[in-house]
Amino acid sequence: MSAVETWQSVVRELDLWQDRGLRAKFWVRDDDAHEMSPQLAHLHHFADVHNIKIGLAVIPGRMNTDFADVLAGMRNRFHPMCHGWTHADYGPPGKPGEFGDDRPFSNLCSDAERAYAAFSGYFGSIPVIFVPPNGRITPALREALPRIGFAAVSTGRSDLEHKVFRMSSFLPWMPAVTITDSAAPPRLDVHIDVIDWNRKMARDRKSVATEIVDNLRFRRRGFLRAHRPIGLLTHHLVHDDKIWQLCNELLDTLFAHKAVDFVAADALFEAYDYAPPSVTYVRTDMAAGGHV
Repeated sequence: MSAVETWQSVVRELDLWQDRGLRAKFWVRDDDAHEMSPQLAHLHHFADVHNIKIGLAVIPGRMNTDFADVLAGMRNRFHPMCHGWTHADYGPPGKPGEFGDDRPFSNLCSDAERAYAAFSGYFGSIPVIFVPPNGRITPALREALPRIGFAAVSTGRSDLEHKVFRMSSFLPWMPAVTITDSAAPPRLDVHIDVIDWNRKMARDRKSVATEIVDNLRFRRRGFLRAHRPIGLLTHHLVHDDKIWQLCNELLDTLFAHKAVDFVAADALFEAYDYAPPSVTYVRTDMAAGGHV
């Protein structure tokens, strides 16, 4: 099957959106940035080519002011998000994570506070979105994030959404009950990873196309509000030519359809209809490049 034929299932689903006067929204988050590199330059070029602003999850405990200065000149294409503290792995084999349930809660809070202070010192008074490494975060810490100062969290879909999503896929006659989002802090989640991490290579086009269609259908049928963006996840440091090719094909397919909008990463709160966040705490003593 050719690349064009593979993406036709996405086009057909988007045609249904257009027929109903709906618009599908997408956004891109990229993880693990902490220094300037050829791979990050490639990501910036990718954002330029497709005219998008990517949510760039940076690791505050592993970066310095030089990198923050570099990103200041790339803010038209990158919107920084806080990717944990040092991206350390405290999880058991097969379940990596920095903020999972494998450490005392006090340690999780301490590292989250350090991450918030460092990130705010580097990037000023922007609302800080917490991106837990490997998508793992304990419910208790997630609830504590607003008290620390974080405006939102970005992981994968919630447990409730995941369960309803799976049920709707297996039971297409299931009546739609819209999932309401009352989480604190707000969730700005991603849904589709372009990488097959087990094989450490690009996912096959068909599986990505199927997942795009399933996420679109989930919204079109009313399980989630149709305007809720679908998040695409990339990891620039491990992209090879085939992963970049997949990313380009996917975005070319989406941008070619009149029913698609891409949301800039710094406009996610408005896209989700969340109240504009206020910054409660900003610390700026990172100018010398030291860690809090």
